[in-house]
Amino acid sequence: MNQLNLPTDVIVDQQNHSIMIADWQNRRIVQWSNKNQQILIDNIDCGRWAMNKHGLLYVSDYKTNEVKRWKVGEYNEGTVVACFHM
Repeated sequence: MNQLNLPTDVIVDQQNHSIMIADWQNRRIVQWSNKNQQILIDNIDCGRWAMNKHGLLYVSDYKTNEVKRWKVGEYNEGTVVACFHM
């Protein structure tokens, strides 16, 4: 958990006083704070991502050609909000 492997993007979560990191080679998104580290989303090939003011994460998965939405604190499979399948 304490090793990042090709981090590609970072979001500062001022509300929770932490940073969230897209850890591309480990196929996950992790959250780091002064107190702990945790895996928020795993098994994802995160391209780019963003968080809106309501705490919703939007993550593009380049392997599945999908954009999924997660609510911060509720990490499950996410909700597909856009996709391209041939």
